[in-house]
Amino acid sequence: TSNSLDETVNNYLMSVASFQGKSGISVCDVTTGDFYLTEVSEMISFENLTDKIRDFDTVLLAYENETNNSLKNTKIEGKNIAVIVGPEGGFKVEEMRKIQSCGAKIITLGKRILRAETASIVLSTLVLDKLGELDYE
Repeated sequence: TSNSLDETVNNYLMSVASFQGKSGISVCDVTTGDFYLTEVSEMISFENLTDKIRDFDTVLLAYENETNNSLKNTKIEGKNIAVIVGPEGGFKVEEMRKIQSCGAKIITLGKRILRAETASIVLSTLVLDKLGELDYE
């Protein structure tokens, strides 16, 4: 029989799920059995957001007008990481600056403007990759 998975490298399964108003992204390394789960929090007000982000080791804000700072050259500290993507139409400059003043690192996801639901998946996946959680070696 033929095995569809390469046994010489790590193989991953990724899933995006939504249940009872909550969403999350899970990644399972089927080679080692390691499992990672991220929860996508409920929609919260801007004021509540600025209060909550102080509880995280690293906060990353994807901002469509950022052109220099990519995730590649951004240091991630700790294991308690928040990723923030804006609403349709993006964050206002004042909102971005307020979040930045709370300690968030402002980054770009590149030249394309992504829908919020797509940007959150892309950014979460890029963070997992940067942390080495998606290494194939």
